[in-house]
Amino acid sequence: MMPTTLETSPRASLAAKTYYPSGVPMETYDALLASITPAPGPDRRTIFDPATGEAVGDAPVHTVEDLQHAVDAAAAAQPAWAALGHDARSAALMKAADAVERSAEELAQLLSREQGKPLNGPNARFEVGACAAWLRATAATPLDPETVVDDGETRAELHYRPIGVVGAIGPWNWPMMITVWQIAPALRMGNAVVVKPSEYTPLSVLALASIINQELPEGLLSVVSGGRDVGEALASHDAIGKIMFTGSTATGKAIIRSSADTVKRLTLELGGNDAGIVLPDSDPKAIAEGLFWGGVHQHRPDLRRPEAPVRARVPVRSRLLRACSCCCCHADGQRSG
Repeated sequence: MMPTTLETSPRASLAAKTYYPSGVPMETYDALLASITPAPGPDRRTIFDPATGEAVGDAPVHTVEDLQHAVDAAAAAQPAWAALGHDARSAALMKAADAVERSAEELAQLLSREQGKPLNGPNARFEVGACAAWLRATAATPLDPETVVDDGETRAELHYRPIGVVGAIGPWNWPMMITVWQIAPALRMGNAVVVKPSEYTPLSVLALASIINQELPEGLLSVVSGGRDVGEALASHDAIGKIMFTGSTATGKAIIRSSADTVKRLTLELGGNDAGIVLPDSDPKAIAEGLFWGGVHQHRPDLRRPEAPVRARVPVRSRLLRACSCCCCHADGQRSG
């Protein structure tokens, strides 16, 4: 049976939405983008493709007041979500993984255009697939009570309880996958989550959350697409029990300072580059492709400037540079996969 096309809601009126016979929505790229596009007005900004300079779409510019609304909604939704228990929450995450897979190509296209990475290889399609895989892995992780002491006189068990509302601040290089790393365990444990995406890749995270929210209660997962002031307010908010952050060391230090007064729990993955070291007896042609893609495949602004420094001894340096230059020329044709 062929899918049928029905009229969209006013919010997504720029494109039609397609439905499978079961009634499950199958997002087109235009419908997905339209569903996260804010109404015309000053509180939005245009996101440009870093590879072509073309406009990708418009993202909302949320404020600290918008953040407060999101936190309030999360706090209201969290108790009922926690009360569902592990089985029901795991089932919802499994359905969310199915939803991500149904819209995988549309999500990958948006990610590629907004972030600049190619579709194939360890890039956009891989990242979206990893989102579904991590949702399922998190849902399937057993969390039975752990017996700590049982000596006949004393028995103690370890039970995992939700924190409440947690905040997630993500990077631009793996915006979808790292967002799932942050939100999936939090949701599985019964928490609500407020996400602040990178200012470079808000559309990817907004779209991913829109798809996942098809299977979650309203208000449980929110994305606040704002600037530094929103991130600072999230880190210092007294209703947020934990902050998860992936990004620079300098910003991580700022989050530690902002969260100190409320003694938040923190999970910080802070930045750094590993050098590529080439030894004198290396074959430049044999290692050039791996070295090149290891350094640049997640570098957004310019493919010709690698993320990680390369250290090579003089005898092989010139041959290595020539080999990497060939990889760079080849990379120009890799964007569309």
